[in-house]
Parts: sequence; structure tokens; C-alpha cells
Amino acid sequence: MLTCSCAIVPVSTGCDTGLANLLGNLLGPSSTSVRFVNNTNFDIEGRIIIDDEQNTTEELLEEFGTEISFSVATGNTNSISRDCDDFQAFLLDDANLQLIGTAGPDTRSDVLRDGSDFNCGDTIVLTFTASAIGANFDVAVSVESN
Repeated sequence: MLTCSCAIVPVSTGCDTGLANLLGNLLGPSSTSVRFVNNTNFDIEGRIIIDDEQNTTEELLEEFGTEISFSVATGNTNSISRDCDDFQAFLLDDANLQLIGTAGPDTRSDVLRDGSDFNCGDTIVLTFTASAIGANFDVAVSVESN
């Protein structure tokens, strides 16, 4: 008879190495993130919509999805994370460049879907750019794999 014994030995990395982190590393990622990168000279406010059904239509996503508001100051970066089960479809529904108060141009993305455009544990990166005076406001969407 072959007997095997294993011991889990925590390794200190200067970070929390609790059981939850260890299990998370063994079981794989459980959340998907969005990073908002503001490379403009103006603040940005906006809204993303996520849904737990990856094959939902854009119309149903806009109607029934979970809305999450965000704001990013000039030259800054913000992030949000949500459970993978809740993050199956994603839409940057509205991002507004704050030129004068809340007035300014806006932009949006196409719908991204888990399994084809991103995977659980990935980070969707939204990089906002505009000219120095706020014209040509745009967003580049990329995905950093876990």
C-alpha cells in the first residue's frame, strides 16, 4: 500500500497568505476586473453594464443588466472587480468627458462576452484618450489574460 502525506506550508511574500488566498490560487480566479485608464486632460464619468448571461442581446443587457457607475480623474486609473458568475457580458454603455461641468463628448464599446472576448480572471482595460482640447474622445478596449 502506498501512503502519501502532504503539508501546506505558507510562504511569506509580504502579502496576506491566508487560507482564502491559498485556496483561490489552487482553484483559479473567481472574479473579472475592469480597469479604467484616463489618458485625457479631463475627468471622465460613465457607466458600465454587466450581466450573468453571456449570450444576452445588447438591448436586453441595457434593459436588465447590472449598472455600475465609475469616475476617473485626469491622468488616473480606477478598477472594479466582480464575481465571474455575475460577469458574463460587459458593455461600456456611456463614458462622458467632463469638459465643462458634466457637458462633453461621450463614447461607448461593443458588448464583450465571457468565453469569446475575455475569460474569468481577466482584466478588461478601457483606455480613454482625447485631444488636448477634448476633441476626438475615444476608448481603446484590451484584455489582459490572467
